Amino acid sequence: GFEKIFYDDSDWEECKFCQYDDHVFSEQKVSPLVFEGVRPKGMSHHNRTTLIDFGAVFAGYLSVSAFGNKGDQIIVRCGDELNEDGSLRYQMRCNCTYEEKWILSDGCSRLQWFDYKAFRYVELLLPEGVRLDESQIFITARHAPFSLKTSLKGEYAQIPELKSVWNLCVRTLEYGVQEVIQDCLDRERGFYVGDGCYTALTYLILTGNDSMIRKLIDDAFSSAFISEGLVTCLDCSFMQEIAEFPLILIDLVYWYYNYGGDQEYLEKNYHLTIRLLESYRKEYEKGGLLRNLDKWCVVEWPKNFQHGYDVDIEEGKICHEAHVAINAYYLHAIHTANAMARALGTDPYRNEEPVKQVFWDTFYDAGRHRFRDGENTKHCSLTGNVFPFAFDLCPDNVSREGILKDIQVAGIHSFSMFCTFPIFACLVKHGEENVLKEFLMDPDAWLRMIREGATATFEGWGKTSKKNISMFHLTMSYAAAFMADTDLKKILSGQDD
Repeated sequence: GFEKIFYDDSDWEECKFCQYDDHVFSEQKVSPLVFEGVRPKGMSHHNRTTLIDFGAVFAGYLSVSAFGNKGDQIIVRCGDELNEDGSLRYQMRCNCTYEEKWILSDGCSRLQWFDYKAFRYVELLLPEGVRLDESQIFITARHAPFSLKTSLKGEYAQIPELKSVWNLCVRTLEYGVQEVIQDCLDRERGFYVGDGCYTALTYLILTGNDSMIRKLIDDAFSSAFISEGLVTCLDCSFMQEIAEFPLILIDLVYWYYNYGGDQEYLEKNYHLTIRLLESYRKEYEKGGLLRNLDKWCVVEWPKNFQHGYDVDIEEGKICHEAHVAINAYYLHAIHTANAMARALGTDPYRNEEPVKQVFWDTFYDAGRHRFRDGENTKHCSLTGNVFPFAFDLCPDNVSREGILKDIQVAGIHSFSMFCTFPIFACLVKHGEENVLKEFLMDPDAWLRMIREGATATFEGWGKTSKKNISMFHLTMSYAAAFMADTDLKKILSGQDD
């Protein structure tokens, strides 16, 4: 009863003022969360075990009332899927174990969680003499306010498979976005910059609500007091730097400007963008290429989607070798900064042509019309070629068309979240709608999630595609951005291109 107004807390230790706290408060940019009650869609009993199905995965708090005696214990298990025998898989694929003991008082006890979980199913193991009040079992689901302001493109709406992908992605953002854009709702719940850029853009396109995208941009640049190159996971105590993520953020700034035309906000963030790029230039650029990166280069994640990328990019090690993926990101970021400068009517940030020439001289194999993974290898992985293709860095049509053909043969399911978005964006900018539709309908991509029972997008294409896969992960919801009835080409490329 400690949560009740007249609870006697006179014997509790008093709070102490934290003299050395370094938090700086700022006005909240996003709306308060909304909460909704979700009733079970199904319930079954076997011996002393009750299995409850809420019909879809939610992030929220389980509420249960039970009658028993003081000291009785109910085992509460939650999860997002069932085992083959019909029992609950509470030791989840994402490495969370959703099992706890609920100790009862005499009479009626009410379960009240301190923090939320992401789950669809609940399994309650009851001791003898304990019974449930089944009318008082529900989830209090929590999420950011969501109002869909756009629709599925007309031609896509006529294709049942694409309509199901759209519905999956929309539902993911409706019930997944919290106070911030998190990557997953069960494991680390991290406000990751890279994943978040793609999710925030999709959320903006679907809702017209720009508070989340502005929060991500502002909070990311605010982390410069920790590292000039920004941190990977925002608004938390986890210190990590991933090399590509701040470069993706530069794209997000430009996309947001193209969406709404806020010149003042662009100018503010243009200066921060230049400061960011200059930190990369000062710390890592040698001879026109980024080298000696002490930030982790993800390239594509998980590793089994890297197509044998032949550069040592292991986390925790300095990557001394200049390699194609991070340098394609870097060159593209310079290009985007110059596009911002044009939009502001100011001088370019930098002449990108000499940097591009060094990129070609180092990585492009003219005989094979493909890009090598690194300066010290002859290997040309498909993943390594995705980024020059996606960022329009191919020096000729032979290489561009060849790489696209390679991607089509391999299938979009052979990549994961960090290759797929740039590929799709490139197809939009070049008007290749049929290829985009082909990739969206890949039976082993989003349609695989749906076949495997997804009610929110997974962290990979299927339950076994990542060893610790989250089954409520927001990033892959970005398919909806490419299916929405909106001028995405203008958002991605602006007027000047």
